[in-house]
Amino acid sequence: MGQSENIGGAHWDMPEARQAAIDYSNDGFIEIISRELTCMTREEQVLRSYARMEQHRDRCTEVERTHRLQEYEALTARLFETPNRECRTLRTDLSPKNPIQVRKRFRYFPQAFYRHDHFELLYVHAGRCRYVSPMQEQDLEEGDFCLVECGIPHQVQNDSDECILIELSICREQLETLCASFLEEENLLTRYFKGALYGVASHPLVIFQTGGDQAVRYYLLAMLCEYQYRLPHYSVMLEAFLNALLVILVTGCKSQEYHSAEAGPILDAIWGYIQENNREVTVTSIAQEFGYSARHIARIIHNAYGCTFSGLLRKFRMILAAQLLRESELPISQIAVEVHCADASHFNKIFRQEYQVSPRQYREQWSQKTGKAV
Repeated sequence: MGQSENIGGAHWDMPEARQAAIDYSNDGFIEIISRELTCMTREEQVLRSYARMEQHRDRCTEVERTHRLQEYEALTARLFETPNRECRTLRTDLSPKNPIQVRKRFRYFPQAFYRHDHFELLYVHAGRCRYVSPMQEQDLEEGDFCLVECGIPHQVQNDSDECILIELSICREQLETLCASFLEEENLLTRYFKGALYGVASHPLVIFQTGGDQAVRYYLLAMLCEYQYRLPHYSVMLEAFLNALLVILVTGCKSQEYHSAEAGPILDAIWGYIQENNREVTVTSIAQEFGYSARHIARIIHNAYGCTFSGLLRKFRMILAAQLLRESELPISQIAVEVHCADASHFNKIFRQEYQVSPRQYREQWSQKTGKAV
């Protein structure tokens, strides 16, 4: 094509790309792109130099230390919206017009907890890395495809030259649209997405062990190329590849849900208790029910979901409101009463904070997606 495009902020070249389309029939497609992905980018050099300095693997003068630190801080400011907080917010290019993002994750990515309000899917193209959250850790091997729940504080430790990660970011609304028919089936992936879209998943990490599955690798690399080159109809191609990828994961790959060692067994029970007692539930009543201190329950909730108990309860009630908007013909004012909002105005404000649209707009959008009159 005679041009370079951007993966995770770094330029790369793919000479086989054509002006109108990419030749996916080329037998060497996977090998060519895999080779390009191993090239060390300028950003990765900055991150590696900083990591080596912090690990005392490089002897640096004071001037060199200052230089590496300045470059590192400038890069983290690009990567995170809140670079100086304990839990950061990862920057993306996601928008209503760009609901799917595919990029190479920088090697030696900053070792800091971050969260996001979209779905993050990580594929270990080569090497190995480690997923870490405040309440669990999990090793990821080559071929592992990892789905991370929205809003969970976590980090991915990929501090080696050999580790190549491909990162998919998907807006909630886009996933809901893409999976409207797919989610009608019952399997691990659909349970995960249903819980994440319309509830709180009690297993914030799902891993598909794809091994050397060439179809999975092919579709991920194809999505990466489509996103980076933005060729005609690339958004249609991204959706098609993503749907195919999800079907392959469900039908042909070994999968496993991962709970945290401490909280996993109790998270389902806490969520079920909130569902059954949402009118009068308190953190104290949960503690009494399960034999823990209120402080310990609050810590489990905060570490697992990244919010306070009141925030989790508010989230549950808005999930219930969304369900009523989708499945019932109740007036919005009545739904406000059902979810314990003082009035319709207060309900509108809280619901908009959770779903970025008003209750009326949410009901109308759902009606348009399903073709059902509400």
